[in-house]
Amino acid sequence: MKNSIRPLEYSPIILFVVEEEQLNRFITEYYQLKAPFSCHANELWRNDSTHRFQIVKEELDTYDAKKVQALMETPHEPLSYSVQAILQDLCNRGAIPPGHYLIEVSW
Repeated sequence: MKNSIRPLEYSPIILFVVEEEQLNRFITEYYQLKAPFSCHANELWRNDSTHRFQIVKEELDTYDAKKVQALMETPHEPLSYSVQAILQDLCNRGAIPPGHYLIEVSW
C-alpha cells in the first residue's frame, strides 16, 4: 500500500526569519520616525506568533502608497499601517531583498 503513495510535492524557498523587535527598529530608523514603530500594535498580532509575507519588487497600489507616504510625513501620528506595504516599500527602495519573510513575535 505504501508504494502507491505519491511523494509529497513542495517548492523550496529562501525564508528570511526576522524578530519583530528588529523589524520595528529597522522601520523606525529607516523612515526616521519620531516614535518607535510596532508591528504587533499596527497589525494586532499576538505574542508568540509568526507572520509570513511574500515580498516582490513591484509598485505599491494607490491605497498602500498613501499609507506609506503618511508614515513618512506624519511619523508621530498613531495611524494604522500595513506591514506588508511597508516591507514592499522597503524592497522597492532597495533596503531589503525580495523574498519570503517570516516575522517572529515574542515579548
